[in-house]
Amino acid sequence: MKKTTVGFYIPPKKLAKMKDFPSLEKFLKDRDADLRSIDISEPLEPQLKDVDVFFHKLTDELSPGMESERVQKFEEYCRQHPQLRNVDPVQNQRQVMNRSVINDLLLKIESQLPKEMQFRMPRHTLFSEEKPVYDTSSFNFPVICKTTVACGSGESHMMGIVFEEKGLHSFQVPFIAQEFYNHNSTIYKVFTIGDYVKIVKRPSLPNMPPSHHETVFFDSQKPFAPQMQALKSPTEKSDEEMVNEAPLPPMETIKAISNAIRTTLGLNIFGFDVITQLETGNHAAVDINYFPSFGGVENFWSILGEFLLSQASKE
Repeated sequence: MKKTTVGFYIPPKKLAKMKDFPSLEKFLKDRDADLRSIDISEPLEPQLKDVDVFFHKLTDELSPGMESERVQKFEEYCRQHPQLRNVDPVQNQRQVMNRSVINDLLLKIESQLPKEMQFRMPRHTLFSEEKPVYDTSSFNFPVICKTTVACGSGESHMMGIVFEEKGLHSFQVPFIAQEFYNHNSTIYKVFTIGDYVKIVKRPSLPNMPPSHHETVFFDSQKPFAPQMQALKSPTEKSDEEMVNEAPLPPMETIKAISNAIRTTLGLNIFGFDVITQLETGNHAAVDINYFPSFGGVENFWSILGEFLLSQASKE
């Protein structure tokens, strides 16, 4: 009986950060399966001809205008070889590169879910042209402003909380302004691997005081600056206390969102961020990431290995 062969491509810089990656190889080896690294810069046919299932993370190479020729050749190879079990094809990963596309998708999901699940997306506007005065009639301040490019560059992680129209002019078009929900400094990182769903609580932005007017800039990949912490009321609990005390959103709601993302985007290995609005208890998804770090998911590589083997054995 032929051994199952799992192929993968992860950029070397990303792979170097995955200290536990050898756990996947061990898991597969214990189940009489092989793990093979694929170099998409080299001819693909001899590398992939006997691969049963292939997974890859290409989002850092899919930024608009920055796609390399090798990614295009790889995508074309996959089109010409539909028999290859290609987990989360390039065209599906490409959709999470644009925050405007993500927001439109999440609004569509909101319309599909039962009202009692309390999934309500913050209103947002895409500003694609510079103007002397921006039209802010479609949302309420404060808003969080982000680039439309979701990942792949340092700029994609630079954001700001804006409290009045003049603050919008600090951002280069195109950018998105999305209503900011107070959420008690707690964000729920939701991780999906096929049917598996896990919620992990993490610290987030503080509640915004109504008296504040100055734009607050931050890098979402780094610890929040002192000016962000200075916004907290002296009577408020610490971030750690808020996170510890925050109840998890209903798993039924989280799984419904996860399944809708899987179905709509055709993705299986992804994460999304959920916040719960302090004033209403409504839940909102504020980001989708392909193949995130999965920090806080115990036995991640074993769960991923099981999923990959299930994909390889599908009829």
